[in-house]
Amino acid sequence: MSVTRDLNLRSGDIHESLGILLMQTVSAVATISRTEDVGIDAICTLLEPRGRTARADRTLYLQIKAQSKDKICLPRTEFIWLSELELPFFYGVVNRKNNSISIYSIEKAVQRYHPLNSYDFESCTFVFSDGVSDDHNNIFLGPPIVVWDLSDTYKNPTKSSEIFKLLTSWVNFSSENIFLRKQGINLKGEWQTGEPPKRIGSSVSSNNVPLNAQRFVENILPIALQAKFLNDMEIFKNIESLLGLIKSRGLLSSSETEDTSSLYHVLLQVLRES
Repeated sequence: MSVTRDLNLRSGDIHESLGILLMQTVSAVATISRTEDVGIDAICTLLEPRGRTARADRTLYLQIKAQSKDKICLPRTEFIWLSELELPFFYGVVNRKNNSISIYSIEKAVQRYHPLNSYDFESCTFVFSDGVSDDHNNIFLGPPIVVWDLSDTYKNPTKSSEIFKLLTSWVNFSSENIFLRKQGINLKGEWQTGEPPKRIGSSVSSNNVPLNAQRFVENILPIALQAKFLNDMEIFKNIESLLGLIKSRGLLSSSETEDTSSLYHVLLQVLRES
C-alpha cells in the first residue's frame, strides 16, 4: 500500500480531467484508462445541439497536454502511427489558470512529411504555436483551431453550437485528407483560431503512387465525381497525374484498359468531361 502520490503525475491527472470536462461541454467522451493508453486519452463524439436534445455526429481522437508543455518530441515510429490513424487526431492543451482548452490540429505536421517515404528522420518535434523553423524536424502546428473555457458554454447559450460547427468542419477536412492521402493526394490548408480550415491547394508525389491500381480507381472515382460537381480543377489535375504515373508503371491490367465498361474508363470519361 502506498501513502504517497507523485505530484507531477497528479498534476497531469488534473489537467486530463479538466480537459475531459471541457470536451464534455461539446461532445460525448469515452476516456482511455492509463493501463490502456497508447497515445489517445479520449474518443470524442461531437454533439449537435438541437433544443433540449443533442445529436451524436462526427468522432475524433484527442490527446490532452498541459499548457506548460509547449512542445512534444515524437520518434519516427510514433509519427507514422499518428499519420496512419483512421480517425482525425487532435491535441487538447489545457490551461488550469483560466480553465480553458486549446485544440490543435496535426495537419501541418502530416503535410510537412507527405509522403513519408520521401523523408528520412529519426524524430520530430511538434510546437504548439504558429511560426516558422529553420530546422525541418521542428514543426509549428499553427494557431489553435478553437479555444474555450468552462464559463463560455455556460454564459453563452450558442457557444456549444459554434464550437460544434467549427470542430465538425475540422473533422470533415481531416477525414477527407486521411482518405485522399491513401490515394496519393495531400490537401493543404490554412486557418485562424475560431475559423474553419481553408483549402489552399493540394499535391501529389511520384513516391506515393498507389500500387493497387484497381482499388485506386474504385476509391478515386467518387472523389472525381465530387470534384466535377464542385468544379475543383486542382483535384482533377492531381488525379490525372496519379493515373498517368500508374499507367506508365504498368500497374493497370490490359483487361481494365481495354474494357470500355470498366471503372477505369468511367473515370477517364469523368476526367474528359471536366
